[in-house]
Amino acid sequence: MSNKGTGSVILKEGYLHKKGGGKRRSNWTKRWFVLYPNHIDYFDDRSKKILKGSIPVDGSIHSFNVRPFSSKSHAFAVILPQREFVI
Repeated sequence: MSNKGTGSVILKEGYLHKKGGGKRRSNWTKRWFVLYPNHIDYFDDRSKKILKGSIPVDGSIHSFNVRPFSSKSHAFAVILPQREFVI
C-alpha cells in the first residue's frame, strides 16, 4: 500500500490513543496513526486530512520503552532527545 501524498509505503495504520505532550495537556486522545518505514504520522481521524504530528523511526530514537502508563496496560513510549511520545 502506498500513500499518494508521499509515495512512501504504508506498513500499518489504525487508531491508537496518544497521551498529550504538553505540560497543561496530559489527556489521552484517539488518533489515526500511519506507520511508514522511517516515521509515524498521526492525524485527527482516518481521513488523514489534518496531520497532527510525526515521529521519526530511525537513528534519532533515543529510547523505546514498553511499560504501563496509568490505566493503559499496552502503552509504549518513543523517547527522542527533544520529546517523549506516549502511545
